[in-house]
Amino acid sequence: MRPEIPSALVERVEHIYESEGYASRGEFIRDAIRRRVEEVEGESNVDFAEPIVTLNEEGGVKYGTDIRSGNPIILNRFNRPTGGNVLTSGHIGTGKTVTTQAVLMRELRERDDIHVVIIDPLQAFTGLAYASGGQRVSVGGGIGINPLEITPVPKKMVEEVPSLDPYTTNIKDVMGFFEAYFVSTEREVSSDDFALLERAVHETYTNHGITRDPHTHHLESPTMPDLLDVISQMAQYPTQYAHSDSETEIETIERSAAELLISLNSLSEGGEYEHFGRQTEISLFDGEHQLTHLDLHSNVSDTSLIYRQLFSLVVDRAKQVEGEVVLVMDEGRYLFNTPSTDTIETGFRHSRHYDLSINLIVQSLTDLENKELLEPVSNSCSIVQLHREPDLSAATAKKMGLSTGEADFVRNAEPGVSDSDFSEHLLRVDSEWRPVQFELDNDEQLVIDFDPRNSVSGLMDNIDI
Repeated sequence: MRPEIPSALVERVEHIYESEGYASRGEFIRDAIRRRVEEVEGESNVDFAEPIVTLNEEGGVKYGTDIRSGNPIILNRFNRPTGGNVLTSGHIGTGKTVTTQAVLMRELRERDDIHVVIIDPLQAFTGLAYASGGQRVSVGGGIGINPLEITPVPKKMVEEVPSLDPYTTNIKDVMGFFEAYFVSTEREVSSDDFALLERAVHETYTNHGITRDPHTHHLESPTMPDLLDVISQMAQYPTQYAHSDSETEIETIERSAAELLISLNSLSEGGEYEHFGRQTEISLFDGEHQLTHLDLHSNVSDTSLIYRQLFSLVVDRAKQVEGEVVLVMDEGRYLFNTPSTDTIETGFRHSRHYDLSINLIVQSLTDLENKELLEPVSNSCSIVQLHREPDLSAATAKKMGLSTGEADFVRNAEPGVSDSDFSEHLLRVDSEWRPVQFELDNDEQLVIDFDPRNSVSGLMDNIDI
């Protein structure tokens, strides 16, 4: 049986072929097929079919101008059926950070009900933090970040997402931290040691009254010293933690616990990573600041480890926020410099359930492809911005669903260098790719060029944000 075509689509097609001067539907269809064949065969090069829909969404801001039609693209990132995550990619100096900052400025101008958090390893967003009056936090080795923190998930969210298991997700995230920690400290840990560590984590939560029951997650989270105490008890009294009288099991527990105490020593007081042993000392969503700038520039020893924990921290706390949250992660490669990415993928997939838009910025799609995350991450992003990437491979382009012409556009897009008034990128909204020209206004240019080290005092006071 032939499927019924929605009446709205029929009306849209009729409007197109009539407005474009086609004599009949048949002529319109033949021309559409011809253009598609040319695209598949690569004959159309960088040409694009005309857009079917002009994007002008309520509550949206300008994401650029469609090169084909000259029409502005007005988007509301939170108006997407699959969530508002954004993937921004492009080589150094191609305009990806500039575009992200300008869009954020436009959103902050239009709305006072969104919260923005920026994880910034290179101080690329400093001007925006100053201009918006945002909270600026220097996240170096001295500020407390608790990897064992567990945040209550609203009851409504648990009911709406039956697959959501906050406790198990938290355990996986904690173990992901330890995997990253062992890589960072170049420690080799056996499977027996790692299994005992996970058991100790469970035991530590139990000692604080925290179980799988979400009603217990409001209790104060344990910290690293609490976990180290449990592991110390395992080393001293292994028989109390054995499931049998087997000497082999008892000896394994004793040996693994002792090894763990050595491997985790730098997390204890006075150690290099002792800041992971305190309750989190970063205030987010305090009601006073619409934007929080987390500056990692001063940190040199464990950027990937801290970056990962900041991601987990913001994602967890966003669940409790009334209103919509934008998390911008510049230099996103730091997020994937860890062995385990399961909880990161989960964070992207579940973000739409608590009005969180994750904006990941990477220098190359290869950063994701090398970790086998290109398709999982890009598929969880309803908005994708591909800036100039000259060495984009045909295989990567295919995974992104790019035609030959679209891939060529990405390879040759205008990077927006100093002698140009605009940059170009390829924009995917939901499932349609659009070639985009992006321009800044004077205030946006001033903010992006701002450098607190040599800028005049008061320069940002009259910026319109």
